[in-house]
Amino acid sequence: MVGQTISRYRILKKLGAGGMGEVYLAEDTVLGRKLALKFILQSEHPDARERLRFFNEAKSAAALDHPFICKIYETGEAEGKAFISMEYIAGKTLKEKLESGPIQIHEALQIAVEIAEALHEAHRQKIIHRDLKPANVMLDRQGHVKVLDFGLAKQLRSQDISSASKQSTGDAVTLPGAAVGTLAYMSPEQLRGEDVDARSDIFSFGILLYEMIAGTHPFKRPTPVETSAAIISEAPPPISRFQAHASSALQAVLMKTLAKNPAQRMASVDELLADLRHILTERSPHVSGRRPRRRLAIAVSGIIALLLLIAWLAPWSPRGEAEAVVREGSYALLADVENRTADSQLTANIRSVLENQLRQSTYLNIVEGARIREVLQRMLKPANTALDLQTAREVAWRDGIPLVISASLTQLGSTYLLNVRLDRMGPDQPTEPTNTWSESFRTQAEGKEAILKIIDSASTWIRKMSGEAAGDLSQTDLAAHMATTASWQALSLFSEAERFKSREELAEAVIQLKLAVEIDPEFALAYLRLGDILFSMRRQAEGFRYYQEALRAMAKGRLTKREEMQIKAIYAFDSGEYAEAEKLFHGYSLAFRNDYYPEFLHALTLKDLDRAEDALPLLNEAAQKAPSNYYIPVHLAMTSLLLGRIDQASVYISRLRTLGQDQWADSMEGARLVLQEQYEQAGAIFSTLSLSGNSMWRSRGAALLASLLAEKGKYREALQVLQEGIEFDARTGQEAERLDKLLAAAYLYSRTGNAEGLRNSCAEAIRLDQSPGRLQEAGALLARNGFIEDARRLLSMPEFDFPAPIFRVAGLRILGEILLAEGRKKAALREFELASKMESPSAIREYLARARKMAGDPTGALQAYRRIVESRARLWHYADKTSPGIWADCLTQYADLAMSLNQRENLEHDVQRLLNLRGGADATLADVPHARSILRQLQQKNPF
Repeated sequence: MVGQTISRYRILKKLGAGGMGEVYLAEDTVLGRKLALKFILQSEHPDARERLRFFNEAKSAAALDHPFICKIYETGEAEGKAFISMEYIAGKTLKEKLESGPIQIHEALQIAVEIAEALHEAHRQKIIHRDLKPANVMLDRQGHVKVLDFGLAKQLRSQDISSASKQSTGDAVTLPGAAVGTLAYMSPEQLRGEDVDARSDIFSFGILLYEMIAGTHPFKRPTPVETSAAIISEAPPPISRFQAHASSALQAVLMKTLAKNPAQRMASVDELLADLRHILTERSPHVSGRRPRRRLAIAVSGIIALLLLIAWLAPWSPRGEAEAVVREGSYALLADVENRTADSQLTANIRSVLENQLRQSTYLNIVEGARIREVLQRMLKPANTALDLQTAREVAWRDGIPLVISASLTQLGSTYLLNVRLDRMGPDQPTEPTNTWSESFRTQAEGKEAILKIIDSASTWIRKMSGEAAGDLSQTDLAAHMATTASWQALSLFSEAERFKSREELAEAVIQLKLAVEIDPEFALAYLRLGDILFSMRRQAEGFRYYQEALRAMAKGRLTKREEMQIKAIYAFDSGEYAEAEKLFHGYSLAFRNDYYPEFLHALTLKDLDRAEDALPLLNEAAQKAPSNYYIPVHLAMTSLLLGRIDQASVYISRLRTLGQDQWADSMEGARLVLQEQYEQAGAIFSTLSLSGNSMWRSRGAALLASLLAEKGKYREALQVLQEGIEFDARTGQEAERLDKLLAAAYLYSRTGNAEGLRNSCAEAIRLDQSPGRLQEAGALLARNGFIEDARRLLSMPEFDFPAPIFRVAGLRILGEILLAEGRKKAALREFELASKMESPSAIREYLARARKMAGDPTGALQAYRRIVESRARLWHYADKTSPGIWADCLTQYADLAMSLNQRENLEHDVQRLLNLRGGADATLADVPHARSILRQLQQKNPF
């Protein structure tokens, strides 16, 4: 509308919006004066009778001529738009002033007197305000009052108030439909839908005065319904609780204005004005009007100068902990958004966008869905339990989370209102916070896209209140419409995917995300999630494609700083550029020093660089930042086992049990027992896991049990367990686990001479997934067992066009196996050595040991096998994703080579370990008789 001329008014700029309409600065082209032009929402006046009533009341209000009342010049209609032209006031509303906190008593009383004088004039002319609130009180540049919107509120009906209580989501919500007013400032009789008179305005005035002095609303509660109930039936807290200097006379005035029964309030504003002036005179007997005497001004100026001097001399410090809602690095739990609009799609979308915006913070950590799910399980509640405010508070209390963030959304015509609340939780009470802060954000713009702007504002407010410095905010902020998507349909799918992901239903999450990026091909965050989830499912080829799409969108500025750093580091890690990933994760953890996640990923990268000793302190630091995250003690236990620190691993296993992760603890305990060669006890644990009622652990338990059985040389039994696991995974939709078991079975088929079983298992795995690791494993097994053309066809697959090192390694490994099968041993060894240089330093290089042996380098082969034998903990790091029985197979090869090279130091001990492990192996396994023969030869040479 800016630039248009309505009637005789030229629109200059938009000033704001309120519950009844939009306000513009305009110029009267006839009189040449600036004024405010308010366009009334059409929905406020559904029929001609109501419109006539509105204009009659506005005309009555125009008759008011008082220095503390905003003057109405004209009402009218033009181009189908109802408008009011009124005095333009340069200043700010009392609501805006209250955003800085309570007002000094003396100044509050002076403001109150001027408001009361305005009410007195209106009541004298039989006009009741009906909607007195801080937003309807302007303070001009001299600090004088101008009360707005006299006579514009229509008589309320009880059904209107009932409807408003159900539809609104905050105390500062204007009633919809035929009722106009604001719940939080209504009198009890107004809320009940009874007839109101001047005493209703006195009650609203009492709330306003109380709020000015206390800095908080006397009846404010979490929801409008609770606030309304408090206004009707609960006494306000004594003002002395918030302002120790409030006199008994002031307390008496407040209690009288806030009496529930109108008959117990002041009979008129005259009586109220007399009381207020009396209190002002007692507090400052020398005050004349609004200006204190010069002597008082000089004294005040002197005190201010002294305080400024002290502040200047004191050392500068950033915002202190006492001013912040929570300490730096604290966790905050975001509750589900309370959606009171008619659009159910908004519920999850608002939460999803707000969470993503808050995750930009370098000061605050947002609790992840997996952590919430774990706490809900400890509360014996389903993982998909709605996270309403009460549930969120209890989750936070149980898990030691100090801050709960909640929000509610209301739509009134084209206006959206987002109310945000911060609850600081204490250690004693699971349902009541120790402190609460709240703020409201609104937009008048058409369309849901405007909601993204108020989410930006809400996120900034939350971060500032939490304690984040303005400089940190400016460095990391990316607007919601850039960080997410402008498509609400795509956003709904993304939000649904996030819920699936939090419940570890990854296949369903992938489906939703793929639909989201079809709708919005520039949705960078959805691409990032797809890549991340697909890699966690070991579907790297597919994951790479989505990572590259995320990087493309990132170049257009569509990811936050955190997500940019995360995707660059993860992409480098998943590509196999481990040294580069280590640098990037280090930078990421420095930039977001309060977040455990980059430090955790940095530690995992160091482990892949075979630097477990360096990873351990990082994992411990991450554990301090996220003490209830169970993945960290899982990796602490794994890393301790890698370093041979069994006792330390046991401590972390115990920690897992205290976190309620008994099955993770059992799997770690089973690995510990294997490394201590207590096979029967380990087998009992894995058997129990394979019978778990939890489908994930039933699948994983079967894989671990099959790995142990294969280590013991019981291949047939291991194959049976794997086949049952494959069928179970197919029934339960655990595709990644099924693929792992297919390739594990293929390895065992190669060991038992079942070529057809091997080829079929590899073909099925390749058909389902073309990730480099699985292509490499399938291709190697096919070539080694005579299916050379099958293996060669894999190298022509488009996946090998990816420039990532892991695809290059996979291609080199397959080509090496083909060359080895063709008898070109030297050429094969060159390919394997190239692969070895590019592969993770911590990888098990069985292929290199085997190639060296076949190429006529037994000493080099012996050294390579020895490294594998000494790296048993590395193999059991992820035993369910490793060729089953490979450690014992490599130990057999090592013993044979050592005997042939007469390298007998500790060999008897190693052969005895092999026989202890495989003493009950399948009768067809030739390794056991051969090992017994070696042992006899050793014992004959060493009779003592």
